[in-house]
Amino acid sequence: MTFPTSLRRDPGDPRRLLERIDAQLKERIEEACELFCLDLLVQLRDARRRPAPQPDNQQDRHEFRQLVQEFMAALNTESRGWVPRGHTLPQTKLIEQQPLDEPLELQVFLAKTLPDYWQRLEQSTQAFSKVRLNESRPPRNFLDRLLNVKREE
Repeated sequence: MTFPTSLRRDPGDPRRLLERIDAQLKERIEEACELFCLDLLVQLRDARRRPAPQPDNQQDRHEFRQLVQEFMAALNTESRGWVPRGHTLPQTKLIEQQPLDEPLELQVFLAKTLPDYWQRLEQSTQAFSKVRLNESRPPRNFLDRLLNVKREE
C-alpha cells in the first residue's frame, strides 16, 4: 500500500516541492495584486463618475492590464529596498521591460525571505491606491473654494 505525500498534489506534477511552493506563492501574489487593481479600477471609475468596468469590454480590459503593470512596476521599485542585508536578488530577467510574470519573481523571493511580506504588500497597495485616487479627483471648483469645502483624504 502506498500513501500519497499530499492530498493536494497532482501525482502527474513532476515539479519538486520548492518549485511547487514557488508556483503557489506566485499564484497567490498575482491573485492579490489583480484583486487589488480591480478594486482600485472600480474606485477610480467611481471617483471619475464613470461606469464600472465590464468583463467583455476590450478597453476596460486594457485599462485593467495597464493598471496592473503600473502597480507591479511601482511595487517592484519600492520592494527592492526590502531586500534584507546579506541577501542578493535572484538572478533572473528582472523586472523593467518584462511581461507581468517576470516582476512576480522578485515578489516570490521577498515573500519567502521576509516574515512580514504580506503586511508590506498591504501597505504598498494602500499607498498606491491613495496616490491614484488623489490624482483622479477633479480639481476643486469655485464654489467649493468659496465655501471652503475640504476634500476627503
